[in-house]
Amino acid sequence: MVAAYFLISALVAGGIYFLPNRPARLTLAGAFLVVQIALTIYGFTHFDAEDSTFFTFDRAGVICLSILTMLSVATFYHSVSYAYRHKMLEKHESLYFAFLVLFVAALTGANLTNHLGALWTLIEASTLTVAVLIYHERTKQAVEATWKYIFLCSIGISLAFAGILFLAAEAANHGVKDLKFSELLTHASELDATWVQIAFLLLVTGLSVKLGVFPFHTASINAQTTAPQPVNALLSTVLKNTSFLAIFRIYQVVSHTQAATWASHLLLLTGILSLVVAALQLSRVIHLSRMLGYSGVEHFGLILMGIGAGGLGYYAAFLHMILHSFAKASLFYQNDQIHRHFLSYRVNRLGNYLRVNPLGGLVVLLSLLGIMAMPPSGLFISELLIFKALFANGHIPVAILALILLLFVLYFFTKNILHLLYDTSDQEMVMKEVKTSPWESVSQLILLGLMIAAGFVQPTFLVNLIEMAVK
Repeated sequence: MVAAYFLISALVAGGIYFLPNRPARLTLAGAFLVVQIALTIYGFTHFDAEDSTFFTFDRAGVICLSILTMLSVATFYHSVSYAYRHKMLEKHESLYFAFLVLFVAALTGANLTNHLGALWTLIEASTLTVAVLIYHERTKQAVEATWKYIFLCSIGISLAFAGILFLAAEAANHGVKDLKFSELLTHASELDATWVQIAFLLLVTGLSVKLGVFPFHTASINAQTTAPQPVNALLSTVLKNTSFLAIFRIYQVVSHTQAATWASHLLLLTGILSLVVAALQLSRVIHLSRMLGYSGVEHFGLILMGIGAGGLGYYAAFLHMILHSFAKASLFYQNDQIHRHFLSYRVNRLGNYLRVNPLGGLVVLLSLLGIMAMPPSGLFISELLIFKALFANGHIPVAILALILLLFVLYFFTKNILHLLYDTSDQEMVMKEVKTSPWESVSQLILLGLMIAAGFVQPTFLVNLIEMAVK
């Protein structure tokens, strides 16, 4: 099934790139989305089914795959609108949609793989494909951001590869001949704690470049400053989700070794340092896309802290990841409309957006409630559960420090968003009269509706799915 999916994705990408007819290219893109949806449905109906040597439809992978599919549909829709408004050249549009297909396919494989080596390969493939999308605008800033992203990702992926080598060498000493996660789990208790610690440190550090947390968070921030907004919606959500899932799968193995407590503390340390970075940077950043990027540093720092806390924190981390995806993607989709009105992403040149574009302003307001985890946002529930896990498992100083840092994040982020929505005093603001279709905000309202609904009730099937994923 997955092999057929990759073959179809490659053929579709090739067809999009080489076909000279725009309607034909968009038809192929639509066909790819149908295949993507079909694969997701197959995953929900074949839990734990193995598909070839390297792929399994386990629940954690299917959760991330379903989010990827939902946001891919929205991203392709907004990308068509983006291409039309920006009057893309035919060759640029072909390249954009072809690599968007390949990027989604790489993430799909990374979500479903049960093999550590295949996981590394597919994450590297996502770097190469998304680099083309980051470069799409072809400005000086885009060139700089692309090379920085490739450079830092190369360092990160090299560190992760070194971690895989250490883990594989130690596992081989105990008869492990395959890097499948199930095989590693079987022999995990036999692995030497020192070698496991070195491997896990290298893997977490290396994957931080894709996850967008300390220490290699700057790669994703620079990329989100220049990439097209529909691409940013995927960069800030599903790419990070895939990287989180990779760390979670590796942590599952480490948690069965004598290095389990050390690994939990490493995740807590990474999470709290990410909150420190987010709080400091949000106090001075004025570029809207960078501001949203540092918000992602904060949220995935919290998610790592949930995993590090253990117990209820596992469930809370997955729930937070799902709901954050809906809220953050909505803001990036809306960010494109904001730019069309003000011709700028600088917060000091934005204002009174709620009057200029009422429906778009409503999206921003609801997204603010979501991102800042204020009721009725579902993220209020997930953050509450993360802190409950921290307090319940004795990480009280870490929890208190995190709460203090979140107050700073809340203040600076809310101040800037409220400036965008209501402020009329800035003399630098230049407003352009443009017409925006209400349909451009429908996708965001649907995603935000799901996020808010989770604040009142979490469907039984979702609760069971997450619980089985982290069991």
